Amino acid sequence: MKTLWAIGFVTLFFASLAGAQAQVVESALVGLWQELAQGAPRFYYQIDPDGKCVRYVRTASGLQSEAGKFEAAKNRWTISTPSGGSDGGTYTVRGPNLVALTGKRGIILWKRTGMEALQGPSRPQPRPRENWREVPGIVKSASAEQLVLVTDRDMSVWLPKGTEMTFLVNRETKILSGSQSVAATVIQPGDAVTVRYEEERSQRIAKVVWWRSAEGLTMVRQWCQASRQGDRVARENLERRSKARGMAPWFPGGREIPVYYKEVTVYDMIDIFNPGQVIVYLYLEIDVPNPAGSEPFKVQVPLRPLTNEEIRAASSPDGMLYIEKLPRYRSDPVVEWARPLTEGEQRTFLEMDQSALAICYPPYVVVVPDLKQQAGETKETLRASLERFYEQSLIGRVPR
Repeated sequence: MKTLWAIGFVTLFFASLAGAQAQVVESALVGLWQELAQGAPRFYYQIDPDGKCVRYVRTASGLQSEAGKFEAAKNRWTISTPSGGSDGGTYTVRGPNLVALTGKRGIILWKRTGMEALQGPSRPQPRPRENWREVPGIVKSASAEQLVLVTDRDMSVWLPKGTEMTFLVNRETKILSGSQSVAATVIQPGDAVTVRYEEERSQRIAKVVWWRSAEGLTMVRQWCQASRQGDRVARENLERRSKARGMAPWFPGGREIPVYYKEVTVYDMIDIFNPGQVIVYLYLEIDVPNPAGSEPFKVQVPLRPLTNEEIRAASSPDGMLYIEKLPRYRSDPVVEWARPLTEGEQRTFLEMDQSALAICYPPYVVVVPDLKQQAGETKETLRASLERFYEQSLIGRVPR
């Protein structure tokens, strides 16, 4: 009898232990969640008590999903996938329908949602991982049979920035601009693309190419280089001085200036377990006269990205950044902490934000929140006003 009692006790002990181990996710985090972030794509997470996780992403090409492992307990969380993607950090439950998670991308909010948000079956099976990969880059050369690109970012240890990759193009290759199909002949050197491909017999076969023309940025560059106002020598002098002084002409001299922050998400690489990087930019806001004579335009001038250390210093448990937690920014000397946007950053702003406007002077792209509602003529007049503001500041006649 004692032996049977001991066996029963051990059985119950291990059964209870197994049950405890099976629950690897705090009950408050079980269910379907939507990541609260501006723009597209949209991310959803189906979290089960045993840690099984399906992450969904909705892009222009539809809804995709992949299985993973999620653990959350004692305000710590981790996520991992068979393909090697991982993230983790701390979390705070703010209510029955809201959770704040801190990880590689900073503070992200999750809101509880229903299965109708997926517009699909109540619990779709995870999509098996296919033999395709995706990589973004800048086109080096293109033809109807072949596409050569150079990666514009570090994808991994084995695929660093600047790697040249060649893809075969055939009749089955889809060339897309947004959701519209276009001919392969539209792709030109300098264009930005994301290529979905498969490897067959040591060759990369392009299946889908998402194409974004560099024409808009190139046209602005050519326009800036032309002698469109004043004589050529005066124009060249202004351009040389702008490169030397950089961001300084935007600032009033000798006093503290208010700065703000703006989040820009890069979604060129459509890898659902390594979503686009969120970059936080400091910006200066100025008023520019409205050509129509009504209220002035609010113009945001990007100054530079915040460093990871600054983001951590300015972060708060409510998911917001507080610039006042950072050292005070002064306009003199501005060169120590502000810089023009790089070409990659310029392209990101122009592709991801319909309110972005290219100009000829540093930082080369600004953001006008009301821009997308304006007519083309108003945009050109506004661009000219911004450049005139910079030029007059450059030569010491600051418009006020």
